[in-house]
Amino acid sequence: MSVLYDRDYGLWAEQMANFLLAGRFAELDIDNLVEEIRDLSK
Repeated sequence: MSVLYDRDYGLWAEQMANFLLAGRFAELDIDNLVEEIRDLSK
């Protein structure tokens, strides 16, 4: 999933949202999600 994050941020973000909504937590790109959430607070 990290490859998608590097290549197409918009698609990655949409997939992360879809995984969250579907309860597919094992498929989340946790490392990059944490980084993005931390960046929001800056």
